[in-house]
Amino acid sequence: MSCTEKPFFVIVKKTDTGFSFDNDVTYKSPLATHTLSQAKGVLHPSLQVKSDWGTKNKSGTITQLLTGQAGANVLRSSSENRNIVLSKLKTNKKTGKPSIGNPISRFGLLAPTKTNNGYTLTRVGDRAEGLSVAELAKLLNDIAKRPGDIKVRGSPLEYKRLLDYIQFLMVEKVTNNDNLYLARPNNYRVMEAVNTDGISLEEAYSGMVESDSKMYNTAYFVTMDRVAALASVVRQIPTIYQTGVSKKNPQMSQVYYKLSPTTNVIPKIRNILATLLKDRGYTIPTNKTPMNNHPNRTQELITRNGRPVITSGPLFLWFLNTRNIGEKTNKNGKRTVGSNFHKLDDIDKALILFYWAFHYPDENGGKNVNDQVIKYFLAILDTFHDFTDKERTANFNGLWPESKNPNAHSNAMEKTRNGITNQNIPQSSKQHKFLVKLLGLDIYKKVGAYNNSITKTLSVTNRRDGTSNKRQPNIPVQLRVAHFLYFITNVFGSHPSRGLISKCETLARNIMVKLANDTPINGVQNVAKNGFGGGSKNMCNFLRTEKACVVIDAVSGSVPTCVKEYSVFHNVGLLDPADKGVLPWGEVVGEGGCVESAREKAAKKKRDKRIRESIKASKSRAERAAKAKATTAQRIKNKAAENKRNANLAAIRAKQASNRRKASAEKRGTVVINNARPNKPVNNARPNLTVNFSKLGNMKMNISKGAPRPKMESFNLFLSSPNVTNETVKGLLNQITFNRSKYIGTNKNTIRNVLNKILRRGKSDNLNRKAINLKSTMFANNLRQTRSGA
Repeated sequence: MSCTEKPFFVIVKKTDTGFSFDNDVTYKSPLATHTLSQAKGVLHPSLQVKSDWGTKNKSGTITQLLTGQAGANVLRSSSENRNIVLSKLKTNKKTGKPSIGNPISRFGLLAPTKTNNGYTLTRVGDRAEGLSVAELAKLLNDIAKRPGDIKVRGSPLEYKRLLDYIQFLMVEKVTNNDNLYLARPNNYRVMEAVNTDGISLEEAYSGMVESDSKMYNTAYFVTMDRVAALASVVRQIPTIYQTGVSKKNPQMSQVYYKLSPTTNVIPKIRNILATLLKDRGYTIPTNKTPMNNHPNRTQELITRNGRPVITSGPLFLWFLNTRNIGEKTNKNGKRTVGSNFHKLDDIDKALILFYWAFHYPDENGGKNVNDQVIKYFLAILDTFHDFTDKERTANFNGLWPESKNPNAHSNAMEKTRNGITNQNIPQSSKQHKFLVKLLGLDIYKKVGAYNNSITKTLSVTNRRDGTSNKRQPNIPVQLRVAHFLYFITNVFGSHPSRGLISKCETLARNIMVKLANDTPINGVQNVAKNGFGGGSKNMCNFLRTEKACVVIDAVSGSVPTCVKEYSVFHNVGLLDPADKGVLPWGEVVGEGGCVESAREKAAKKKRDKRIRESIKASKSRAERAAKAKATTAQRIKNKAAENKRNANLAAIRAKQASNRRKASAEKRGTVVINNARPNKPVNNARPNLTVNFSKLGNMKMNISKGAPRPKMESFNLFLSSPNVTNETVKGLLNQITFNRSKYIGTNKNTIRNVLNKILRRGKSDNLNRKAINLKSTMFANNLRQTRSGA
């Protein structure tokens, strides 16, 4: 064991004889129930998450996530072809560094076997981490390209959210039970036994006594993730939220807000939302205001333009009206419908969505049912929060296409306006890419397994049950729940930008700041004098007073020094790497108290040797690189000189041919006009065009009479490069425009290939139009080429 290794905390339960493990953590998401536990029969670290999607047919679901040695074991356990998707990590050939994560680690999705009916999401190698957003995006992209009925096309999305959620649910589990503790031994040799002797983590901890351990009965979830923090707060879990860096308000950058105690938090959030809406000119009627021509319908929230955006009636309670404003006619006459919801500012839409979700199914939030709706709403928002980040999802462009494919977003908007029916349900047999469709696959796969709480709510708010109105279809309540969740999903995906998602994230931040009464723990400080981060003295004081620890998900900047003493490293921290700011054994037991094992010393000796050899070899590598660079430069120089000589020779041959044609024409008594300048009368042609070629001398000299052909290096480089910018394409098109008459022979074929590649890219409408015009001009007689470029 290394003294830099972090002490590992587990959840223990007091018993009559000491302590026993109670280390499992469960997350009940809208779509599945996930339980994290220590994998059996393998050495630590190796984790597993068992997933139950509530369906009888397990073969169409992901039933487990395995990491570390457990992942490797399951891959070796069967001779069957389990590799439906197993993505090896790419490495840069020049640097040898991996593009994502560890080069010896692989991740993927394994097909069902006889012993396990469902799919297995796994990381194979020496890491116990779950998959990152970038890795999951790569996996989703791979699945999206595969034909056939793949039931789990969208299911990997679920396995990013659960990483954050299991962390704060662990905090909830310990804090809400007086008999549970987060604990670790004070003796580092317990961890050494796990690493050296190969015994299980539970066996190593079994001899631990309270006097020889560090134990916490109270914990706080610490994060800068706005959506995850709010999801923790609505569950009344002790939470500390940290703001990010703000250029507009630097004194409030990287400060911490304590959101505990959290009793009655949802009513407080409703009041905050109501105040924010009123400040923006919205009206919340205090009495039931009937709608024109519909006395049995009431207005619950009215926009600045006087249009009801939330209404209640006999068919739909607490109905979010996203339709455009228009007119309808019935037996009572014409009436105006719609609210122009999609034309409102993003901040208004975010406020309306939060107000609608946090009150659903009525202005008071119903009776003990609203919590479930809020949790489902925030879970869907969290998925959009993670998977609409273009930097992290660059492996899958179609996931959030924005301007590249605005039709996907327009279709989502149409569904929210016109309602969702059975015809809108996405099918797993199709190769879906859009985030809305991928989420929809699992939403409808859950039909038949939604819990009683959410089905009871929707049976009241959506009366399409075949009894309340004979003109309305009879939709089973389980399907009504799916339509409800898919409606929320389509609202979030209804615009080809991230504006609505960003405003929802900002609103979550503002809500938490208001819940903390606009007062951070560490107070406002002079950033110009002390830098970002604020003082941490107040936070450490209350942690010491409450004898509490912190479970850190992610923070901006470094963890305050005194907070590190209270930061715990747990199973969840392995699955979602969160050991930042945790003291190592060397600091826990004091200087000189930690002695590294013989195995670790030998490993360190080998590492030092490899470093020395690498330094020694670096000089020779540098010399070889310098020599190769010089050789390449000389080769380029020689090639340029050869091209210049060839151009001179070509010009001379052309001039000789011209003189021969002129002499022949003079004998016939005709006039040669080939050499006349364009747009000039023949009589103005320059006299005495004969050239004394013997005076040219060195063939390397420039020939002004006949210009060489345009250079093609930039076009050849473009054809061989996988990625180019729009600026590069623009430059190439300008070069073609100015020299179009000079491209002949093979050069003209090269230009055709360049124009075809520009059109296939489809990156810019303006550039495409310019390429089409050039192609139709330069290749007017080639009908096939002209058609393909249209």
